[in-house]
Amino acid sequence: MHLALSGSLSLDPLRKQLNLRIIDLNIKTFDIQMRKDTVHTYMETEHLAEELLTLTRIIRPLRTAEMTPQQYWLMRYLDKHGPASLGELAHGLGISPGSATTACKRLEKAELITRQRRTDDERVVHIALTEQGEALIEAGRKRRRTVLMSLLGELSAEEQEQLQHLIGRLLEVAEAQGFGE
Repeated sequence: MHLALSGSLSLDPLRKQLNLRIIDLNIKTFDIQMRKDTVHTYMETEHLAEELLTLTRIIRPLRTAEMTPQQYWLMRYLDKHGPASLGELAHGLGISPGSATTACKRLEKAELITRQRRTDDERVVHIALTEQGEALIEAGRKRRRTVLMSLLGELSAEEQEQLQHLIGRLLEVAEAQGFGE
């Protein structure tokens, strides 16, 4: 339907202009909504990350006066990888050789590790867990497992299945991104 105004002026150009403005407003509204959604998603992701960090703090090993967290992770590294040189340990933990040496001296004094120089190259020191160190690591592992199983026991079978799927997915992503190596 065309209505003529002042002879040759029709509404078609006005409709086109109005339609373009409506489209522009819709695009701007969509863009604003996408930004809100992105901020909201980021905030949800950040909140979820904080929740996961809180959970890890709940189940992490008990801190003791005898052992610092760095010493604990050093022992966990040895438990996972077996005996290692001081340099391998420092590199694997991302700490300086000096820090590794200090931690090892304390752990050796507590009889949780042994340090032995290689016979063919006395510059190289190999570190290994003692039976007492292995027992301490295993006790911590059992404690964390018990706490975690207690928490998981509060979830329904369906919730546990969903969580297992999601954790599996996170582990796949972590591996693909090179974490945990």
